[in-house]
Amino acid sequence: MSATSQAPPTRRPDVAEAGPPHRPAYVSVLFRDDPGELPAAIPAYFTDLNLDQLVASVLGGRDEYDLAPVFRARLTDAADVGLRQAVFRDLDRPGFEPVIRRFADRMTAMRGALTSSANLRHLVQRRMWWLAAADRYGAAVTGLLESLDDLEPRSAALRGLADHLRTYRSEPGFGTLQTDAARVHEALDQVRYRLQIYGDRVQVGRADPAEDDYAADVSATFERFRQGATSSYRVKLTSYPEMNHVEEEIADRVVLLFPREFAALAEFCTRHDAFVDDAVARFDREIQWYLAWSEFTGRLQEAGLPRCYPDVVGPEEEARIDVGYDVALADRMTLADRMTLADRMTLADRMTREKSPHRLVGNDLALTGTERVLVVTGPNQGGKTTYARMVGQFHHLAALGLPLPAERVGLPLPDLIATHFERGENLRDLTGKLDDDLVRIHAMLDGATERSLLILNEIFTSTTADDALWLSVRVLDRLRAIGCRVVCVTFLDELASRGDDTVSMVAEVDPDDPSRRTLRLTRRAADGRAYAAAVAARYRLTADELVRRLRS
Repeated sequence: MSATSQAPPTRRPDVAEAGPPHRPAYVSVLFRDDPGELPAAIPAYFTDLNLDQLVASVLGGRDEYDLAPVFRARLTDAADVGLRQAVFRDLDRPGFEPVIRRFADRMTAMRGALTSSANLRHLVQRRMWWLAAADRYGAAVTGLLESLDDLEPRSAALRGLADHLRTYRSEPGFGTLQTDAARVHEALDQVRYRLQIYGDRVQVGRADPAEDDYAADVSATFERFRQGATSSYRVKLTSYPEMNHVEEEIADRVVLLFPREFAALAEFCTRHDAFVDDAVARFDREIQWYLAWSEFTGRLQEAGLPRCYPDVVGPEEEARIDVGYDVALADRMTLADRMTLADRMTLADRMTREKSPHRLVGNDLALTGTERVLVVTGPNQGGKTTYARMVGQFHHLAALGLPLPAERVGLPLPDLIATHFERGENLRDLTGKLDDDLVRIHAMLDGATERSLLILNEIFTSTTADDALWLSVRVLDRLRAIGCRVVCVTFLDELASRGDDTVSMVAEVDPDDPSRRTLRLTRRAADGRAYAAAVAARYRLTADELVRRLRS
């Protein structure tokens, strides 16, 4: 037994080479083939789209599984997206999620036992924890396979896992592990010893099976004096995994009294010094990615938000989002871990109440035919940036195979997602803000293709309106020539009417109170002056009002 192992090993010692030809070489519920190393660095656009905050929130409490890289790796093949969606659909079926959680709990208990085996001081105690870990592992594998056979998964990934487990369970390695563990337990069950305590001396000896149970005799003797219910004076003793020096000395002497039984335990730990199958360990990690997102979307559904499975469309097909939400904003607003049940029941009403300052408002996206450029205009604080983030988030999350909070989604799989959001000046950088904007946008233009998605949020704000318009027109014309999809949030209404491939979205205000934003964006011609005129009319600052008041 390896007394210093810190984590579950992933290779069984009795298999020196690859398994039999009929066993799949790579079993995963996330990937069809081994993806190699996943991205270690956070993509540049994560911060602009608040995806870094979302991932941290969704994966809270699951740090041991190192799942953040999975959220960074977009899929580029519709079949890979379909594989993950099928697993989510299986988890939606009755009975599936409890089975998976039971397996995960057993594997967590197994890892806890392995950790104890690695960290405890006494050799016999380490070996006992190793045996306990093997027991929990065997129960996890057997229980999962039996449950999958009963539930009959529809997804190819879970069916492939069940096939692998079925083969694995029939192989000598796993069978020997369970047989050996049962034999060791049978031997250890025969260990019976007695302690005799004389002051500060403890004598350890074999228990005589014929010896009377003195505790039972004492209890029976005093039973006749019992009168009604009595108070219990038992004191709960705190039990720590680590043995103290007296317990260790007792254990050493028990081993001397029962050498054959404890030799069987030592042999078991040596023979099975690495018993966790690679595919089982991989599934234990990967399924946590599904459970984390299912818990998150379940929380959104409790708040009254929709949930759908996105369709993957081709680059020339319609890109569509019906009633979508900024996912990171929805996460912050639900606050499920800090809310009472009554809070949750009223959350949906609070988030959609028209006059509430804290609300979620669903918005749509539709790019059809040759439409490629979406220009978003309207008043400040009208939801333009939130809308742009929602579009970027949905493209990334849909490319991970995740169900999303919307009524309907159909999006292509972008080869590149790039964002340009306004940043403050860096005092350590000798270049100005305009120069920084130009450098960043030039890099985006160099990497963009017809399959890319670019999100530009208030570009060239550090220069004059005329210069900003001149620069923006040339950037958008270049992107239109490339043919990629673009979301451009701007204060320049002129950009919204550059051609048939350009769509104008306008952040609306309440017609009865132009100072109040509705946070809804509608597809119509940009009309910034109408908003200014409405505000002026509300405060009686129109030209006619001013002339009339000056004359009076």
